[in-house]
Amino acid sequence: MGDDDRGRVAALAVAEGEISASQAFALSRIDEAYQAEKWGEDVQAAKRAAALAQDVPCRKSVGARQAAQYVRHCKDVSPATHPPCNAENACSLIISEINRGCVLLGADAPKFCAQYAGKR
Repeated sequence: MGDDDRGRVAALAVAEGEISASQAFALSRIDEAYQAEKWGEDVQAAKRAAALAQDVPCRKSVGARQAAQYVRHCKDVSPATHPPCNAENACSLIISEINRGCVLLGADAPKFCAQYAGKR
């Protein structure tokens, strides 16, 4: 099975809800991980991979239901005028804003804040 075929299978699995976009992305990096282990890490390739991973919309990486929960929690606690509480943003950005809002609220933070402590 070639790289193109593996990519098609992964895309189909995401479309069918069998795996998340993040899982598909990780699977797409298997050969590069093997090459890095065998020959050493290519710094530029690692930077590209990290940037690509950050660009995956939250709704695609964890699904619409979980992304909607992140967005609701984000809007509940964010003090920002224009918060990044949008399922099209990366989950890490949304969760970071939830953590920031929860910390700022301190003892007045909603109970759900506990589940985000230390989560990225």
